[in-house]
Amino acid sequence: MEILSDDDEPCIVGTTAPAAAVAPSSSSTNVAEPSGKTGVSNGANGAIHLDIDVDEAASSAQASRELEEDSGRLPKDSEASFPPLPPRLPETTHAVREVLAQKRQEAAEALAEGNLEQALDKYSEAIQTGCATALILAGRGELLLRMTRPSAAVRDCSAAIELNADCGKAYRIRGLAHRALGHWKKAHRDLSQGQGLDYDETALAAQKFVNAKMGLIQDLKTGRWHKMEASGGGTLLEGAHKAAELINGPSAKRVAATNVTAKPAADFQSGQAAEVNFLDKAPHLNGKRVVILRPDAKSSGRWEVEFRLDGGKLEVKSIRAENIQPVKAADAEDWKEEERIHKEQRLELDREERRQKLEQQEEERRKKAEVERRAKRQRDEAKLREMEKRIKLGEVPDLEPSEQLEAEMSGLPLLDEETMELLRGLDADEALNILSEAPAVQLCDFIQMRVKDFHTNQDDGGALIEEDPMEDGAEDVEEPEDPERLPEEMEPLPPIPSRRSLELSEADAEVLTKSKAEAAEALARGELKKALAKYTEAIETGGASALIFAKRAELLLRLKRPCATIRDCSAAIDINPDCGKAYLIRGTARRTLGQWRAALQDLSEGQRLDYDESSAGTQSFVSERVKADEERAARALRRSARGGNPTKRAKI
Repeated sequence: MEILSDDDEPCIVGTTAPAAAVAPSSSSTNVAEPSGKTGVSNGANGAIHLDIDVDEAASSAQASRELEEDSGRLPKDSEASFPPLPPRLPETTHAVREVLAQKRQEAAEALAEGNLEQALDKYSEAIQTGCATALILAGRGELLLRMTRPSAAVRDCSAAIELNADCGKAYRIRGLAHRALGHWKKAHRDLSQGQGLDYDETALAAQKFVNAKMGLIQDLKTGRWHKMEASGGGTLLEGAHKAAELINGPSAKRVAATNVTAKPAADFQSGQAAEVNFLDKAPHLNGKRVVILRPDAKSSGRWEVEFRLDGGKLEVKSIRAENIQPVKAADAEDWKEEERIHKEQRLELDREERRQKLEQQEEERRKKAEVERRAKRQRDEAKLREMEKRIKLGEVPDLEPSEQLEAEMSGLPLLDEETMELLRGLDADEALNILSEAPAVQLCDFIQMRVKDFHTNQDDGGALIEEDPMEDGAEDVEEPEDPERLPEEMEPLPPIPSRRSLELSEADAEVLTKSKAEAAEALARGELKKALAKYTEAIETGGASALIFAKRAELLLRLKRPCATIRDCSAAIDINPDCGKAYLIRGTARRTLGQWRAALQDLSEGQRLDYDESSAGTQSFVSERVKADEERAARALRRSARGGNPTKRAKI
């Protein structure tokens, strides 16, 4: 049985085996990482090498037959039609980011209208700003796939993964594109990775189809995929077995090896484990462990290798081939233990660097906010001193209306900056008149509504003649019945850790990984309550990401628990303010509770961060409800301001 897993550990050299065991079998099958050629080779020195690349190319006749038999297959599109990738810019300005946001919004609007070509143009313009995110690239990849351009979609998603290796959407879309091209191994790799990062039910059918094409079954305990060898197939050599066991850990690359061919020992493989010795000019590197990367393109006979240095540090150097000794299978266990320790040190180093970066960003934000507060306080104090000086001099009667307005506003501490700017935008006399009518409670709301009403009167010409009966009775119209409204649940909310842990123990990390996988499996089987329990186990470790909170929130909403949904989404946004999925789910939950304005804010922000066509209808419905509420509030405020008499406005 061949075992596929997802580890990134280097391949280890095995030992020799009897010649009878190396005969290739015509019925054996290779399953591996899809990027070149795969198999096991027997070197001249008796060492066995595991290749981890697979060549997906098939004959043109076979490809034609598959296109005819599979309705979901698409022909490969020409590279000449690929849209441009983002340029590499040293830094971006605020103006560029504004252009990005505008183009992204225009692309979302074109998508909502079904204009795919225009949406593609807008996505490309956004990407050419140079500050596009991985989600924007994945979004264009999804659009290209809808336009039957799978090869272009693969390229966009690969670029997205370069920007963010945890972008589940990019893996999922790339997997669907590979499925359309008939690249089954690549599709299996990407769909599995994408579903692990961000489970999506819509991709489940494609994943099952791909697995059936490859004849794979999944071990529900470990999550690894297995493929039975055909009857009469060859067996792995003893050395290859040991190497496969070493790299087939919880985070190893997919490796399959059934055939053995001769290969020179000096011809190293990418990802091979080795040691460096006999260096005269750099003796401090002798005995260091390395992973072989690639031949040095600038110097014949040299290889680029990645050194494992003290403290979890990595460093790439070019080393002559005679100074590189591959690790043998007999030393595999020692290598594995040293690599585990170095990986822990590397993770600790990364965590420390991230922590320092976050602390630095937080300190910069704090300093900037403090400078802005100090400047505003100084401006306000200077203005107040000037007013007090003029009052002492008896100059109050000679104040200009605009100066009197500033004096009045400075004496109202409840006024916020936005409301004061609205008043300054009016004629000073009109603004003073509104201030004189303002109540002590809900001061800002009253002034904002009066200013809006004033502008409305100006737009209508202000003619006051016959009463408009439609306006008078509009407030009495009841809201239409909403079948999707939900009551606030009474059951206790799921637990959330009081503090988020930046460093998980090995046991907690294992629980987190296992619970995520079990939750995804339960969701796939439709066992919602079990999935909820598993997501809760993952969150209680204290190391859950924003995406895990968003997934539990999505599940809670399916279970008709909107309050718990809102709390989980808020926790996700606290962890990652750019988590578009959390905003969209929280907006949908608030829509079910009738919190229209808050729902619209969340849905708009979620669509800006990660446009979702399925949420466009909800956003449009909520927008109409907010507009209706504002109109009713404006009519009520006008009645209150005129003592209950409705506006008598000219009919046009």
